[in-house]
Formats: sequence, C-alpha cells, structure tokens
Amino acid sequence: MRCLPTRVLVLVLLVSTWLVAAIAPSVADPGFRLPFEPGRQFPITQGPGAHAAGPYPDYNRHAVDFALPSGTPVLASAGGTIQFEGYDSTGAIQVRVDHGGDRCTQYVHLSRTIIDRGQTVQRGQLLGYSGSTGISSGPHLHWNMVYCSTQRSREVVNTLEMGTSYPIGTSARSQNTAGNDPVGSFDELVSPAPGVVRVRGWALDRDNPGAATGIHVYVGGPAGSAGARGFDIGPAAASRPDVANAYPGVGERHGFDVSLEVGAGRLPVYVYAINLAGSGGSNVLLGRRDVTVSNPDPVGSLDSVSSPQGGELHVGGWTFDPSNPREATGFHVYVGGPAGDPRAESFDLGLASVSRPDVGRVYPAAGEAHGFDTTFPTGKVGLQPVFVYGIDTGPGDNVLIGSGTVEIGVGPPRIGATKRASVVGRPAAGRTVRAGSTSWTVRSVTVRYQWFRDGKPVAGATRSTYRVRKADRAKRIKVRVEATRAGYVSGATTSRAVKVRPPHRR
Repeated sequence: MRCLPTRVLVLVLLVSTWLVAAIAPSVADPGFRLPFEPGRQFPITQGPGAHAAGPYPDYNRHAVDFALPSGTPVLASAGGTIQFEGYDSTGAIQVRVDHGGDRCTQYVHLSRTIIDRGQTVQRGQLLGYSGSTGISSGPHLHWNMVYCSTQRSREVVNTLEMGTSYPIGTSARSQNTAGNDPVGSFDELVSPAPGVVRVRGWALDRDNPGAATGIHVYVGGPAGSAGARGFDIGPAAASRPDVANAYPGVGERHGFDVSLEVGAGRLPVYVYAINLAGSGGSNVLLGRRDVTVSNPDPVGSLDSVSSPQGGELHVGGWTFDPSNPREATGFHVYVGGPAGDPRAESFDLGLASVSRPDVGRVYPAAGEAHGFDTTFPTGKVGLQPVFVYGIDTGPGDNVLIGSGTVEIGVGPPRIGATKRASVVGRPAAGRTVRAGSTSWTVRSVTVRYQWFRDGKPVAGATRSTYRVRKADRAKRIKVRVEATRAGYVSGATTSRAVKVRPPHRR
C-alpha cells in the first residue's frame, strides 16, 4: 500500500477534524457550529456523494443539504467576512463567508439576507433566512465547506473522501445548547442630520430570551481600539414583530433604534450585543457598517473688521448652524486674544439674523437671515487681534469663523448698557408690547428706539411701545435701544428676537 505524503496526511487530519467537530455531537466547543440555532435538529437530504455527481464536482463534494423549512434563521457557522453575495440558478440568494487562510463556507438557497458584502460576522450571527424559490427538491439549506479557490478545493477532493460522514436520512443536531452567545442583526445605519447617526437592529440572548439584551455601539473603530468612541444605548426592547415571527416564544421586544451624536467624516460603526450576566456565552459583534456624516459645526465668514473711531470696533459677516439651518445662530467676538485667553475682552453680540441674500443663494436650505453687521465699544487700544466664533446650537462645537487684526485708537468715554433691552408683553397681532427698562453707565442720556421685524427695521417704529401688526405674524420682532450724550460715544443694546404668536381666540 502506497503511503500518503506527510503534508497531505496532515491536511486530511485537519480537515477531517474540522468537519467531524462541526457535525458530530460534542461536549467541547467545536469552533464551527451547524448553521442553525443550538438545540434544533434537521434531516440531511443530500450528502457530498450526491453533489459530486453534479456540474461542479470539485466544489459541491464538500456540501450537505439540511431540510430547513422556509423562513428558518440561518446562522454563521464561524466568524469571517462576507466576500460574496449573489443568486443561484433558481433565483435564491447565496452567501460565502471567508474565514481566513483560504477557507470558506457557502450558504445557498436563502430567501433573504440581512448582511452586506464586506461585513464582518461572528459565529452564531444571523445571516438571513432559508427559502425555497424555484427549488424542485423542496426547501432546504445547501451548506458547503470549501477552500476559497477552486484549485485548493481540488487538493481537498483528491485526498479526502467524505461521503460516509453524512448518512442520508439521518439528522444533525446543533450542539452547545447551554451558554449561547446572543444573536441579532445590525439592520440599518444612516445619517439623518449633520453630526448624527441612526442605528437600528435587534438582538436577543437565547439563554434568557424573555429578557432584553444590552447594546453597545462603537464609532471610529471596534471595541477596545484606540480612538473608538463607545455608546451604551441600553437594552434592545423596541417592538420588532418580525423577530417574534422568526423566533416563536421570545416576544417582539428585542429591537433597538437610536440616534447618536458622533461628529463628522467617513465613520465605521460597530454594534455589539452584550451577553446577559449570569448566562454562558460572550458578547457578539452584530456587524460593522460605514457611514458618511456631514459636519454639524457652524459655518460662516468674518468679512470685515475695522475701527470706525477710537474705542469702537466694527465686525461684519455671517454664520449659521447646519444642524438648525433656518434658525439664527449666536456669534461671539474676542478682542486681544482667542476664546479662553484671560487677556481677551469678550462680547456676546446676540444672533446673526441680518439679511444676507448672498448666503441664501449659496445655502438655500438656510435662507438669508444669517448676517451680522455691528459696531460696539471696546476697552482695547492699539494693534489688536480679533476673533469671531459661530455658536453651536445642536451636535458639534463652537467654531472660529474668522479672525483679523485692527488698530484701535483711544476714544472718548463710552456709554455702556448695564441692563440688556427686552420685549415686554404678549407678541400677538393687535397687541401692544413695550421695550423693557434699561440702564446705562452714564447718566442723563437721550434714548432712542428702533423696532425690527426679522432683522429689518420697521419704518416709523421708533417709540418705546410697538403695536404688533398683521405683517408681523409668524415673524420675529426685537427692539434696539440707543443712548447718546454730548461728549460720549453712544451706546446701544438690542433685545432677543421673539416670535409673534397667532391672536388669542376665546
């Protein structure tokens, strides 16, 4: 009898051990499991001998057919990467999982899948559901353990006969019924708004299917990797009737659907099902997906900075927050240094709501009411750096929208407001509102008023009171109070804009 070469004999032993461990009952963890839920048992309808007679003998000689009814969950036999997803000759879906080292497992005749090409899966993770579309022999799962390349597949066929490993008509039972890992699916990843992602899916722990399974999300890398940002989103307890249908008896409260603030860029997102405390098994990666998230930080520009006269500074520009593009965004000015510099003089100058048609043309979703054009007193003199920031209103951070340098001369005494202007009264059409009392750093000043509608001055509205008009409905009104005195630089304060409400109906 001619002896096999040592290298071939080792290959035979390794592959034989792998297949027997995956099919035969075993107390130890076999590494590979049958592609259905632990404890479930299905008849074998065809073994490798029958498939070897088909049109692809080198490929199908390693395959087994299990009589899985349509809609049965199909699980990954081992961890790997989805490398192929297409359709067989009957129109059903076939999936291949690459386990590394040129070793693959193929799953054929699926009615639908819940994974994407390139997605990483773990053993026991749901791949999809069995189907029977166009299969004359009835519903079944064609399960094929092969090498990824045809040439390597021939090497196995030439050195290993597997026909006796799968007696036709017997049943194979998936082992390891105690200490199961959670199962679930990472169904959807989208970015509904700048800086935000929405994560949707489901999970359950088969050791305690009545309990809700915890979900952790990592953005930027897998759990434990440098730079990854983790989110504990709590238990998967949202309604998922489809899960209840696929797993009778577990109920439908196993879904998750959350939105997270994550920053911007092309981001990988990993979702994990957390194994319930006190049960066997381990945490499971439900999947990885990538998403492009737009920047949630304010955008804008500092178009001009100057000193009209000694002790005064003028800034002009625009800014808005993409997270809330129709709303006016605040802007802050720092003179003498950037934000955080203890030597800098800081100014909160309210909202950028002046009309800027050029901004509206470039950003039609934001509109044009996002400009600022204001002059204010400053105690800084000489050559000074000026920094202007757009103030974030949602996900994201405040942003420096521009900086410049200006020479500020010594000016006359300036009048400053020690109490900001306000709108007092109910802002509804037909009602009268008034400017709240203000106070100043200088006595005996002359006060003037100007009312604004959506950032534009209302003609003739120069009293301390203002009768709200029909034209103001659904608009925002505010009042600017200016104080003057001979020999002083005038000072001014502007109230916050308030929205005009519908008239009160009895």
